[in-house]
Amino acid sequence: GESGQPSRTDGSEPRAHSTTSEMKNLLKSSDREAVMLRISGIQADSERQWGRMSPAGMLCHLTDSFRGCLGDRPFSDQSSLAGRTVMRLVAATVPYRWPRGIQTLPEMDQERDGTTPGDVEAELVRLREAVDDFVGRMDPETMRHPLFGPLTRAEWGRWGHRHIDHHARQFGL
Repeated sequence: GESGQPSRTDGSEPRAHSTTSEMKNLLKSSDREAVMLRISGIQADSERQWGRMSPAGMLCHLTDSFRGCLGDRPFSDQSSLAGRTVMRLVAATVPYRWPRGIQTLPEMDQERDGTTPGDVEAELVRLREAVDDFVGRMDPETMRHPLFGPLTRAEWGRWGHRHIDHHARQFGL
């Protein structure tokens, strides 16, 4: 183009990175359905790429996490100033993949105090119900994340999508 920058065929300006408004969000039904379709590809014998979770255990972990944030499952408050500020910003708004190997809370860990996993099919049904409840009952005034504290509605939607996406990638989905 005239500015010395390469021309783009769609007429748009090149961007250095994605903006948070373009991040996937469980509040958008097409994003929610797409990530749920991905996670539904899990099989009992799916191999993890990292971590210790089994396929059914990972689904239980996600369900426990959504239920905990809704207040349906107790969890310990592990929030700190760094968690409520820097970690919250990165987890909910920075468009980069979450790192692997972050230790989960005992209440959300199926090898500790989390829900004992059943079979993959039953856990997928429970996860779908938990995600639907999470979206339908979301109330930022009463919900708290165990590490990040209170989140806005948009942050909750992004966190939920990113959490499912993270574990889908854990199993190559």
